[in-house]
Amino acid sequence: MSDSTHAARILEDFVGNGGHVVAISIGIPDWELGRVTLRVAGDGSVRVEQRGSAGNNDYTARWTSEETARFAALLRAEALVRIAPVPGDRQPDDVPVDIAVLDAGAAVHSASVWHADREHDPHLDRILKAVDEIVHAVSGGKLP
Repeated sequence: MSDSTHAARILEDFVGNGGHVVAISIGIPDWELGRVTLRVAGDGSVRVEQRGSAGNNDYTARWTSEETARFAALLRAEALVRIAPVPGDRQPDDVPVDIAVLDAGAAVHSASVWHADREHDPHLDRILKAVDEIVHAVSGGKLP
């Protein structure tokens, strides 16, 4: 499902609304690090979930409204709602990246791309670099 106009409005009015959530998942459960999901809500609650064969781990943080606003601004600047798969063949070790913008628990926008798409899409690359940094920080350095 994708309503990029509604999703764009959510990102504009993100800060302060706990019902507005961006979820970005990377990986495959039971393979390497497993599936790591970053969830950021407009109220500043941040959650990192790791699901894998070695077990599950959850990490949480609370952001200030300024940190939450910076995250939403990055997603708007990098056109999160326009991210789309890059055509072409996939390498066997590529992993999926699933992006969702939620409003009160319902997905109003979603996109499924591949991690290697970042090599051809600078917007996706900058978003995933930010996700990597956030995941590392929220997990206390336990996740890369």
